[in-house]
Amino acid sequence: ENIAATEDKDSEEDDLQDAHLTNHLLDVEKNIISSLNCTHVTAKLQSLMSNLCSLSNEVFTSTSPD
Repeated sequence: ENIAATEDKDSEEDDLQDAHLTNHLLDVEKNIISSLNCTHVTAKLQSLMSNLCSLSNEVFTSTSPD
């Protein structure tokens, strides 16, 4: 019985730590988002996406049989 009791206590502590960590990560995420310039990020993402598209096109054309 003692073992089960300590295991329950451990899992409760783990849950508390997880919740704390999750809250911390959410705060960090909010800080990052608020400190970023959204238009700049959007432009970056769009250029990344177009780079990815052209890269994948190159890969497909180079690997496809003539």
